[in-house]
Amino acid sequence: MRHSRLTMMLVLTLVFSSISELCAQLGTNTGNFVHPSGIAKFKPRWYIDLRTDKPVTYYIPMDVLGLDQEQTLDFTRFTVHLKRYFPVPPNSVYTIEIHFEDFVIVHAHNCTVPGAADSGVSVVERYGATLIATGECEFDAVNGDAVLSVPVSISEPPMVVLVRYLPSRDDVERAGTVPVASYHWIRRNIRGNLPGWPVEIFRFQQHQQRPPTVIWRRGQVVGVPTGPSDRPDLGDRVRGGRIWPRDISLIPDDGAVKVGDKIIEWGLEQGWHPNPGYDGTDAWVGLVGVDQNGDGRLQPEEVTGVIGRCPPGGADNDFYVDEKGYVHWINYDARGNINMHYIYDPSRDLLKIFDGSGRRIYFDPPQNWLSKL
Repeated sequence: MRHSRLTMMLVLTLVFSSISELCAQLGTNTGNFVHPSGIAKFKPRWYIDLRTDKPVTYYIPMDVLGLDQEQTLDFTRFTVHLKRYFPVPPNSVYTIEIHFEDFVIVHAHNCTVPGAADSGVSVVERYGATLIATGECEFDAVNGDAVLSVPVSISEPPMVVLVRYLPSRDDVERAGTVPVASYHWIRRNIRGNLPGWPVEIFRFQQHQQRPPTVIWRRGQVVGVPTGPSDRPDLGDRVRGGRIWPRDISLIPDDGAVKVGDKIIEWGLEQGWHPNPGYDGTDAWVGLVGVDQNGDGRLQPEEVTGVIGRCPPGGADNDFYVDEKGYVHWINYDARGNINMHYIYDPSRDLLKIFDGSGRRIYFDPPQNWLSKL
């Protein structure tokens, strides 16, 4: 693809694939020149191109500001308040999602969400991806808010409302999924864990307790499941020194994802307190290992590496397996910007770590890497 560098009138040099591509992202007729100085008001994002390990910058058309919920005996209307930056390009890929503990309300454009209808609004079971109901999505012509209406009475508040976005299907192929672009917490969980799409549960998995161990299939995007408790019980420990400097507690009430011969799940790195756990000096981590006893979960001796970590001071975390089988852990700061992006390749047992600018700062096996950054 041909690239041109736009430097005039910019304090920082911005690189775009072409003027036409930039105009397409902004929803502007490509026959009209878009002055580079006008780009500053739009919100940039980046993803890692899985083919090149390079960051790709793009611009999001909207930010989530808040949510209103109106309920009757047989109907619920959600007004998602959006800050609009530019019209949504017709070839772009996006979702608007409202997440509850056991189900998701979603409107999708140019992408397929498991269990969801092709148009309108869908209410989908989180584990099982069963379609519960369908409704309508309308956009307010004056303020640009999205109004999602479903024929289900929902009294409980959701956890989070979020938007995923990429400019094209080609970007989705390069990124491995449609990443989170903007979100607004209603009830933030202790991990800051941004929930993923609904997942199919196959017949031999349905008898497991929830959340389950999900067996990943190619083309499926799976968020690593967590239990319902905001303060989960801590299980057996992976003792510090073998793969990590500190002890790491397993979380038996969580679920996991099986990718090939690897198991992916959450853990809690222990801090310095004599009896640590939720004391402010610990950190959530992503774990990988091999399920030697066949129970679908990791035991301390089965853990082989750490593939993601919540940074000091906390963050919001997106922990998922993409449609190609790569495992991602993305940290977002308080403004929704990427703090760190971890990508683990289960087939080669290699971890890549990218800093907040998209620069790769680590590429090696997933053991004892913290002191090497």
